[in-house]
Amino acid sequence: MCKVFLLLFLVFLCSCSVLTEDEIVLVLPSETPLEGITGESSYAILHYYDGRRTGSLYVPLGRRDVRMRVRKASLSVFALQPAGYFSPFGAYHEPGGPATVAFSQEDGGVCRLLVDVAGYNGAVVSNLSLSALKAARGNLLSIDQEKFLTLLETGRLSGSSDIQAIRHEVLLENLPSGTWMSDKAWISDLGVASSGDPCRLFLEEGTYFFLNVEKNMLLILLVMKDGTHTVKMDRIPAWY
Repeated sequence: MCKVFLLLFLVFLCSCSVLTEDEIVLVLPSETPLEGITGESSYAILHYYDGRRTGSLYVPLGRRDVRMRVRKASLSVFALQPAGYFSPFGAYHEPGGPATVAFSQEDGGVCRLLVDVAGYNGAVVSNLSLSALKAARGNLLSIDQEKFLTLLETGRLSGSSDIQAIRHEVLLENLPSGTWMSDKAWISDLGVASSGDPCRLFLEEGTYFFLNVEKNMLLILLVMKDGTHTVKMDRIPAWY
């Protein structure tokens, strides 16, 4: 009798899982700008919110997709960071959406932000429609994170919300000569003819990575909301 009860209980759990969860396939990028710059493939870290909880997964070299179970009635968001910390790619799944989901670097910033938010307030992320927001705005590439979060957490975020980030003039000086290539596809590379020549950029708040492969150097540029910025120079990390 106990065995029969246990079997029925397991069947009940499985049926509940089918009713409340979807299995989706996350298709990983075939090549990232980082791989194009260095000529080397890298592992990645996948940060996710599956509609119930947040977490992180190690994605090894050569992996082409990741299968995930997500809550049916919730937005799920994913942020894939090449080599663990470079500019993320983003993907998301909404209720009733397709079972196969591809990553986009344009969605990377907002998806990484939403995974972080879900870590302390999953409800506001679960009920968000990213597709509707993108349809109204065109894209979510350059958002004022502070305004976005305030409107999201107070339930006032809509397609007409003013969340456009301010673009700041950033002057970089004393860079070594050579070509500094961005790991964001929409950011132009920096060409420095002679060491010390200034470079002028116009960027929103955020973190930017530029690699000088010839000199094996990595430039990490952090632009603040008020337009101030900090620069860190390092060696390109070996991830292969």
